[in-house]
Amino acid sequence: MLTHPAQHLRLCPKIMPIAYKLRPTTLTYLALFFLVMALWNGLRFIEVAVFHSVLDEYKIREGSLYLGITGGFWCITGLVIFWGLWSRRVWAWYASFASVIGYGVWFWFDRLVFRIPNVNWSFAMMVTVPFVLIPIIVLLTPGIRRSFKKEMYERKSQI
Repeated sequence: MLTHPAQHLRLCPKIMPIAYKLRPTTLTYLALFFLVMALWNGLRFIEVAVFHSVLDEYKIREGSLYLGITGGFWCITGLVIFWGLWSRRVWAWYASFASVIGYGVWFWFDRLVFRIPNVNWSFAMMVTVPFVLIPIIVLLTPGIRRSFKKEMYERKSQI
């Protein structure tokens, strides 16, 4: 007798949909974190595309092209990593680790090179440190590490 609607799929794990595989809650939050960051940078990209003439008129220091390229890059990177984390691809663990560190380094490079004068750096530091450390701590937890040991087709069902 079946007790769960997806229990019959246990007999054939290759056809089991991704939605029925148990995903650690922290991994779900981490994937959603990358989705929000991708949408935030996608909004930046779209705003640069819409308001590029205004940005060029005010002659901002870094230029609208730089803002558009970096917004588009982090949007695409975030969406790819979101998909990789959501589907628990092994490469997504490494990519998310590298992108969190890369985003923090890029933020401070951008802030130190293009933002003059550097006002309120203590607040920026208080935001950046948890923004980088929390995802790294989540990525290094044993449950998350275990989720990325094998590719999806090599894992046994957890239902």
